[in-house]
Amino acid sequence: MKTSKQAHLIKFVLTALCAIFLGLTQATAQNTVRMDEKGNFIEVKAEPARHDSITGKTYTNSKGKMFEVFKGKRGGMYYWKQSKKSGNWYKVYIKVEETVTGTL
Repeated sequence: MKTSKQAHLIKFVLTALCAIFLGLTQATAQNTVRMDEKGNFIEVKAEPARHDSITGKTYTNSKGKMFEVFKGKRGGMYYWKQSKKSGNWYKVYIKVEETVTGTL
């Protein structure tokens, strides 16, 4: 009984360490570089989006009403809708499904 608890603890610790290691390597592996005039590589830090952006696309609901679609700072797609009861505006996020074309 005691050895199975120890084995479970060892598996848990190893899994946690692997998850931490993979998370750290994933975070540092996303460096963007450019080449200067001499052929040297220089790291370019990407600035995160500070505000949401307009996509130029529209969303049409089942009643035929069109809404302008925005892209949030973290990549989420949404449109603004006004509440009929309170009159407040709120974001409605869109779940975008990937379409697969071709034959199987």
